[in-house]
Amino acid sequence: MKILNKILDNVEEVILVFLLAVIVVVMFVQVIMRYIVGGGFIWAEEFCRYIFVFSVFLSCGYVVKRNCMFRMTFIQERLPLKMKFALELIVDVVLIAFFLYWAYCGRSIISDSLRTNVLSTALRWPLAIIYIVMFVGMILGAARSLEKLIRDMRAGPAAMAAPEEKEAVEE
Repeated sequence: MKILNKILDNVEEVILVFLLAVIVVVMFVQVIMRYIVGGGFIWAEEFCRYIFVFSVFLSCGYVVKRNCMFRMTFIQERLPLKMKFALELIVDVVLIAFFLYWAYCGRSIISDSLRTNVLSTALRWPLAIIYIVMFVGMILGAARSLEKLIRDMRAGPAAMAAPEEKEAVEE
């Protein structure tokens, strides 16, 4: 059970590292083929582009989990502790709404692409695969955002305090 929990807890990281390794290997082979044989694989650039797109969407949950999203903290750092905490909860709720909205939009794009059966140029993959990965990434982002919201609510404002603020909260 501990192994399963560890896998589920780090699933995004494992997948992202694997996808990066695939990109590196395919591009390395492509460069070698161009210089040694004089030509490369027709599909390599498109494959790496799609794998990169997959990694972008699948990283949504990872970024939320690690709390390393791009953010402007200038104002938040100057707020009182309770307002800082309230703002963090609002950001969590907005992130959940954002991810769920794009997952909903992705659902209709998936159904349209499945209906029309559009294929990629070199790989001849159904483009629905790319849109499915977008949908999965948005669901992972929403799930990790919900997990963060629950964790933030349980921890309370004191968990957000800077070291000097924590001493004041404890007194």
